[in-house]
Amino acid sequence: MKRVGQQNADEVMRFGKAGEIVTEILFVARQIDEGF
Repeated sequence: MKRVGQQNADEVMRFGKAGEIVTEILFVARQIDEGF
């Protein structure tokens, strides 16, 4: 049971990192869209 919880925590960390990257890409894309 504990191992499953750890696996979920690792997945959340991985998704959190990916979410940060996606947010950065969207931010840059929006700036380019506005003519930056």
